[in-house]
Amino acid sequence: MVRKKPRGWEKHPHEHNMARLGIETRSRPHVFRADGRYSPPIVDLDTNLWGFEIREDGSYYVRLGNWTTAGWHWSGDETDLVLFFSRISDEDMRKEIIESLENEGVTFDSLKEKLVKATEDESSVYGLSGDNRRWHFGEDDYPDFENEVDYFQEEYGLTKEEREKLEEKASWDYLGFNFEEFHDGYGKEISEMIKGELESAEDWEDMYNAFDNLREDVYEYLLEMQREKEGEAVEKAYKDLVEEGEISKPDPRFHPTIIEGQTFLKSEGKKNMDFFEKQQLRIAKDTLKMPDTMANVMGGMSKEQAREIIKKYEG
Repeated sequence: MVRKKPRGWEKHPHEHNMARLGIETRSRPHVFRADGRYSPPIVDLDTNLWGFEIREDGSYYVRLGNWTTAGWHWSGDETDLVLFFSRISDEDMRKEIIESLENEGVTFDSLKEKLVKATEDESSVYGLSGDNRRWHFGEDDYPDFENEVDYFQEEYGLTKEEREKLEEKASWDYLGFNFEEFHDGYGKEISEMIKGELESAEDWEDMYNAFDNLREDVYEYLLEMQREKEGEAVEKAYKDLVEEGEISKPDPRFHPTIIEGQTFLKSEGKKNMDFFEKQQLRIAKDTLKMPDTMANVMGGMSKEQAREIIKKYEG
């Protein structure tokens, strides 16, 4: 339940002024503006598990959790509004927050501009790409090197023992990726996606439906980066094992430059292609083998994109 103003609240002048405007508030630590002047809240909602404050100078303060009973605490400002709302997954808590805000005259429409502006902050991408569970506690997808190792086995004629060595070493070499790497690679594009969804949203329900859809879309970007990192780990492991004599060197007529770190050659006379281009070509061919209905819902490349990729690499 949202707390009401405590006894003796009328002793605080700023709260008295807010009361005359019909807005209920409660005492909180003083907050000062950049010029040193005190900026009292005009909307001040405070519960055990969350808080939402709009101050007289237009700044925001949002909070989730508390150290005393919840065992954790997070707070932010107007740049973190998307993160704040995206972190609220419990339906009852969502309903409580929305009803409390609307009771104070804070509607979705009145917050929409601030929400859209908040997409410029990287915290919006952080929340919808896995939040602390992925980026702090490491609950990400376990790496799977099977496709990459299959490729090397087929291309370089690895024995069963060599294949096992390659997969084991790749597992040790795989470092994953952090949020900074992910944001550098996809942050701008994802921020634009979030912005577009919020601009199209007409109410709170639209906003939360958009968040659910965005998580699915962002997951595809996460998988794409993970596949890239898996490929890098397998390629590095292969080169190291060849140099260590654990795997036979490739036939120089087919792969003359792999140990030097240059591009691969499938055979003489064929176009130079690196590992990721070959992976892209393989995926394109697999996509064309799918039924149309499956290709349209898999979330990867379309058949039209697949044909363009094949044309690009094979003519």
